Amino acid sequence: MYGPFWIYTTLIFLLTFSENLHNYLLEGRENFESDFSNVPPSCFVIYGVGFGVPLALSFVMKLLTSDKLYFKEITCIYGYSFSCFLLCVFL
Repeated sequence: MYGPFWIYTTLIFLLTFSENLHNYLLEGRENFESDFSNVPPSCFVIYGVGFGVPLALSFVMKLLTSDKLYFKEITCIYGYSFSCFLLCVFL
């Protein structure tokens, strides 16, 4: 369960870093100021999707199927799928 949390947290850090790197390259060294205003919306979206989708999926699976996939298992499967986005942040 720790893996998905740290993948989401690293993704938020890399998104903030890449935005500041973009601003640094665009504005130059003299006019650059760090901007962390996108961190709270990024946290809301990434943690919301990262934990909200597995929660909804586990609820739907309990209602519609007899499979025994629990929230923890779905969160781990879904959370580790976000690891490919760690490389795609800089593209």
